[in-house]
Amino acid sequence: MNLNLDGHVLKFSTRVKYLGLFFDEYLAWNFHFDHLSAKLRRSNGILSKLRHFVPQNILKTLYYAIFHSHLTYAITVWGQSLTQNSRIGILQKRCVRILTFSNFDAESAPLFINLGIPTLPHTVIKFNIQLVHQTLTNLSPEAVTNILNFKTLSHNYHTRNSDLKLLERPKAKTLKYGLKSIKYQSILNWNQILLHTKIDLQPLSTYMIKKKVSEFLQN
Repeated sequence: MNLNLDGHVLKFSTRVKYLGLFFDEYLAWNFHFDHLSAKLRRSNGILSKLRHFVPQNILKTLYYAIFHSHLTYAITVWGQSLTQNSRIGILQKRCVRILTFSNFDAESAPLFINLGIPTLPHTVIKFNIQLVHQTLTNLSPEAVTNILNFKTLSHNYHTRNSDLKLLERPKAKTLKYGLKSIKYQSILNWNQILLHTKIDLQPLSTYMIKKKVSEFLQN
């Protein structure tokens, strides 16, 4: 099929770069992960050299500047199906071992806790919850609000969690069609933190939301 736009032939491509993200034809994010992995490996190389010359607190600040900033860019879009054992998660584990001068095969979980750095899955959850809060409080762009269109779960009968204003999850059957979508995962994480805190989070400030999310992820 030949497509033309203003007299120019549009060539078929397996990927396209848009706002720093690489979209492939199947939305599998493999090209984006290749690009992101290269950046994270470069950051690990820089940190492995700097750690010999700066104290721990400065090193942690540098982590957020040159590693975490790349890791979290648009993570809500591409991070829903990632696990801690993905290649991106492995690079983050390698990074915390570098920061703490640990062996290459050291257990990473205690290192994340000691540094106070969220793991890759926890980072995705954190940004999902913040997305829901921003959307419910009209801080997200109108286009995002219209697409997500969060609705409060309602029943004709009273339940003990009725006052928590849980969100209605969209229908989903498979990982490919819905279960790993931004909307489904964001609502799932939002409802989880509501059930954990037992309070209405929507009126809270952004600072308090981040605090509640940190407490939620620590449990």
